[in-house]
Amino acid sequence: MRSRSETPALFRGPVYEFDGRHVQTCHCAADDRLRAVAACTEPALLRECLDLAPDMQKTVRAAIERRLRKLERAQ
Repeated sequence: MRSRSETPALFRGPVYEFDGRHVQTCHCAADDRLRAVAACTEPALLRECLDLAPDMQKTVRAAIERRLRKLERAQ
C-alpha cells in the first residue's frame, strides 16, 4: 500500500475521520481516475501523476498524456 506522500494529489479522494483518526481515501479504479484527469486543468498535477505512479493503468496514462498535450496547445 502506498503512503499518502506517494499517491499523486490528483488521485487522492476525500479525508474522513474514523475512530479519532483522519483516513485519506484514493481513487483507484480506472474510471474514477479518468474522470479526475478529464476535470484537471493543472499540467503540474498531471505530470506528478506520471512521475509518481509509473505502474498505473495504461488507459489512465494515455488519458493523462492526451490531456497534457491538449492543455499545452491551449496555452
